[in-house]
Amino acid sequence: MSYTNKPDSLFNENIADLLTEGLVITCQEGYVKYSNKHFNQLLDHIDCQNTLLSEIIPFSRDFIRNTEKSEVEINCKVKNKHSILQVKKDLLKNPDTGENNQIFLFKDITQSRKLEEKVTGLNSFIYKVSHDLKAPLSSMSGIINLINLDPNNNSTQEYVELLHKQIKRMNCILVDLLELSRVSSEKFEKSEINLSNLTYEIIDSVGHLPNSEHLKIYTNIPPSLVINIEKTLISSVLQNLIINAINYHNLRSEDPNICINADLEGSILKIKIADNGPGISPELHDKIFDKFFRGNTNAEGSGLGLYIVKNIISKMNGEIVMESCRHSGTTFSISLPVSAK
Repeated sequence: MSYTNKPDSLFNENIADLLTEGLVITCQEGYVKYSNKHFNQLLDHIDCQNTLLSEIIPFSRDFIRNTEKSEVEINCKVKNKHSILQVKKDLLKNPDTGENNQIFLFKDITQSRKLEEKVTGLNSFIYKVSHDLKAPLSSMSGIINLINLDPNNNSTQEYVELLHKQIKRMNCILVDLLELSRVSSEKFEKSEINLSNLTYEIIDSVGHLPNSEHLKIYTNIPPSLVINIEKTLISSVLQNLIINAINYHNLRSEDPNICINADLEGSILKIKIADNGPGISPELHDKIFDKFFRGNTNAEGSGLGLYIVKNIISKMNGEIVMESCRHSGTTFSISLPVSAK
């Protein structure tokens, strides 16, 4: 059995090559008789004449042999990249010979599917941000109404404190959103930094946080450790993890503390930030790096801190691992490729 790579008389090869979709004509048994330029480019110019189409594109022979018009989406590798192809099939009968052929149209919809996922994620993100901003605004509106209902202003100071708390909550959300946008989109230059000095600067900067004065923060970083790294990004990672450890600490424990260790192992910077706080339940381990995730409903903050950390570590081609269990504290271990001075 042999086939020609030219289309049948009812089909014009020049028109077929103008199509922006891959086009394939097969016999009824599924052997390729013709493929246009776009399909050949899609497969990196692999010769597919006289080959079963199901051996080139991984869908079932039943789909090929089915005589009804149909459409499927398939996941496959195209040029060693994961792709999603939309495949439309119809019958093509040669009016001269009466031979039944099949015509397939292939369209790479990988990018459009990724865009759809991004749009879905963006819609979810906007909804969550709107919800998180609406809550403090509603609280502020209610507090203002209470002030108006108090003609003698006997509780003004109390109301002002409540307003201040809601303003801080909104500011926290907006600051984290701005930081997320910045670290996701901007490019940062590397510079030589002393990691020990930078860590002490960050510890000093979070000293104003509630209850931070009741915690001991220990560091074990070589004073001479100088590395070439994006200072803005590593500062954000350290600050977010230290703030997270402070916010979620158990101040009723015997010796509430945070331990920060760092050193170079070859060209890999290893950082560990451990606390002896309440720990994280196993069922929450897969969620801690999610957007807007909070360990409990009473937790302050935007729920973006660890999500920002995860994004930064990925951007720096590093890895972050969390180990924790209830009542035994939490440890974040980071590995980052860097160059020492």
